[in-house]
Amino acid sequence: MKMNKTHYHSERGSAFVFILIGVVLFAALSYAVTQSIRVSTDSTGPSLGAAERNTTTVTDLMQFLDSLKMRIFEMSSAGISESKFDFRNNVYLLATGATITANNNASCGGATDCSVFSPYAPNGITPILFTNAADTSEQTTNTIPKNGHGRVGEINIKGVGTVAPDLVFIIQGIKPDICNLYNAKQGLTTNYTAATDLTSIGESATSVPAAFSGYTTSNSFAYGATAFTGKKSFCAPAIDSADHKLAIWHVLKVR
Repeated sequence: MKMNKTHYHSERGSAFVFILIGVVLFAALSYAVTQSIRVSTDSTGPSLGAAERNTTTVTDLMQFLDSLKMRIFEMSSAGISESKFDFRNNVYLLATGATITANNNASCGGATDCSVFSPYAPNGITPILFTNAADTSEQTTNTIPKNGHGRVGEINIKGVGTVAPDLVFIIQGIKPDICNLYNAKQGLTTNYTAATDLTSIGESATSVPAAFSGYTTSNSFAYGATAFTGKKSFCAPAIDSADHKLAIWHVLKVR
């Protein structure tokens, strides 16, 4: 019996539709499985998804700090005196919820050209909270920034410039796994935990960044923990007598 041409084409069209549906369903299933693998965890530790998130977080940290350093370079190139650099902002807070007054510099007088962050400077950097890099429990010492919040400071880091203190930015209360990964990106091998403090890495309790006040501090770092000699960006304890000691250190201006 001779098959009707219309009926033949109809069967071919139906078969094509079923094949297309099958391909779409397979693609959707593959995507769902992939997403499940990316975000799942198991009893043996973090999944690939968690590792990728940590890597993204570290990349975000480095990009933000580099942009902050570039802002300082631009201000210096424009002839702005270092003594006027003003890190004033309403984003970074102490554990009490108060603003970090150590970020404020009265010498700037509220001018836009010496302000680092927006909105105080139209071309300033937007301050970012790194809560995804921070310890989950909050800081309990009132005089210390909340975890994931930033502050400016000064300290002499061995091998970086002269023995004069360098201008540094600190992001406080970093999770140990983020801290160790950040160091790995800087060519450092560390296995820090929440209990790691300054004395345990060979430094003294005073090896902490002082408040920025015109490069007057005698505090120093990396004279005991020599692995950090010459490093301009790393993760290490930034306090010694409180919880959540680990912090990102980033040199904004070498002296």
